[in-house]
Amino acid sequence: MAWDECWEKIFSEREWGKYPSESVIRFMAKYFYKAPDRRAVKVLDLGCGTGTVSWYCAREGFTVFGIDGSATGVRRAQERFAHEGLNGEFRVGDITKLPYADRSFDAVIDGFAMAANDRESHAVILKEVRRVLKPEGLFYSIFPDVDTMGYGSGITLDRYVQKNLTTGPFAQEGTIYFFDEDEIKRQFQGFTVESLEMLRRTFDNRQSHCTEWVFVGRP
Repeated sequence: MAWDECWEKIFSEREWGKYPSESVIRFMAKYFYKAPDRRAVKVLDLGCGTGTVSWYCAREGFTVFGIDGSATGVRRAQERFAHEGLNGEFRVGDITKLPYADRSFDAVIDGFAMAANDRESHAVILKEVRRVLKPEGLFYSIFPDVDTMGYGSGITLDRYVQKNLTTGPFAQEGTIYFFDEDEIKRQFQGFTVESLEMLRRTFDNRQSHCTEWVFVGRP
């Protein structure tokens, strides 16, 4: 199963953010806000956690599905939706074996969930994403660059994949898959690139930083 058990503990103990990143909002606004009927746009929140992306998409009128390995994360997403009267379908499941039919979704959104896997699992998940996307569908994924504080501070599984980082924004979050441009080309070669951008954020008065890739592609 492509999921680190540490996330059950994280979702149980941490008050997670309730709002999606600006880049997710920009993605949905650019490609889907002009849809004649937003309810006809089916969005899969891949590794949904507590449902921040799902919540935003549902409030904007899209049809939302979420899947995550953490029962606690999924339960908290369901509770939030029930409390606010929103519609969404959530499942506890393995994202290497998505329980959805071929060509089901207009958009699949990955907010760092895939980066919490090793290279082999990541490749399997990408195949599943291509399978469940409609031919004209879009895949959004955000993941860390090697120029991120903490890279190199954990147990090295290979050049790009590390576990149990001791410093930086991903400290104590299990397995983390970092990328550079060459690695992106290798892993995402099955997609047609719509856009590839970089974001850089600093923390703690610039004592820590995170450099992120934002990938948008078509199957």
